[in-house]
Amino acid sequence: MKQSWEAADRRQVRLGQPVELGCTISYLEEIVWIRQYPTPGQSSVSGTVPVYHLYAAVLACGQVGMICAVVVVHLRSRAGQLSE
Repeated sequence: MKQSWEAADRRQVRLGQPVELGCTISYLEEIVWIRQYPTPGQSSVSGTVPVYHLYAAVLACGQVGMICAVVVVHLRSRAGQLSE
């Protein structure tokens, strides 16, 4: 059995571009990346990196379900690691 990172299907997407992924449990997941503009508090910090949200909606039994996952990716932390 493969580990999750070995079975991962990596794709490059543009902001706002939907991507359909197949799943082994007969669900269809639609992934959409949405750019979140900085809040007024964040805009005062110099060098802030935009934060992206990954919204995954599940289509099952002919009905669109609730949003099943919201993953927040903080690129600011990755940028800090790269600068070291």
